[in-house]
Amino acid sequence: MIYVTGSIRGRLGKYQKLLEKIDLRSQDDLYVVGDIIGDGTDSIKLLEDMSMRSNVFAVLGDNEYFAHKIMTDIADENGAMRGKLPEVMPSDIEGTVKEFLLMDDEGRSWVMEYLCEMSLYEEINAGGREYLLIHSGIGDFDPDKSVSDYGIKELALSVTDYKKIYYPGKILVTGHTPTYKIDKSFRGQIYRNGEHIALNCAEEGGGYLAVVCLDTGEEYYI
Repeated sequence: MIYVTGSIRGRLGKYQKLLEKIDLRSQDDLYVVGDIIGDGTDSIKLLEDMSMRSNVFAVLGDNEYFAHKIMTDIADENGAMRGKLPEVMPSDIEGTVKEFLLMDDEGRSWVMEYLCEMSLYEEINAGGREYLLIHSGIGDFDPDKSVSDYGIKELALSVTDYKKIYYPGKILVTGHTPTYKIDKSFRGQIYRNGEHIALNCAEEGGGYLAVVCLDTGEEYYI
């Protein structure tokens, strides 16, 4: 089975409960469409767990992009500190960067490398359908361009237009935008229409961690 989730935001406990709920087996795959790290307290531990699982795949989100940018400004490729923290940084990644500072050089080097290796998108066939997994959207979309022609700005830092069909016959699976902001009737639920699945069920003060099985369409919530 192929599962997709997103917007875990450093909440290791929710992630662990998710794995238990879907009973992830060695023959299954789990894709995480960005905002893996965030304002939770265990972003680094979450990355470590994911990295040790050969069937868990990370797609780069804006939190990962901005965290990596700051990390590479303050540490060299070997993890040795070489600069000071910026006076202002996004609140969503502040806790993650503080965790990063507490690591040794080897650990910091590993985190930067793991973030750098995250894919910008994944193309999946499951249950007789084609899916495109990205974090946030396809900015400056041109129907004559392949998804491989887009970069970080377009795929990890833009916003999806959920009224638009991007690639006919291919369902776009995204995180980033909370579902209640797409359609209030989907508050706390996975958003679906014919060409889109949006997974970020977060709300102010909490919300759900959601996962969908692409083979069956079944939804799970933590």
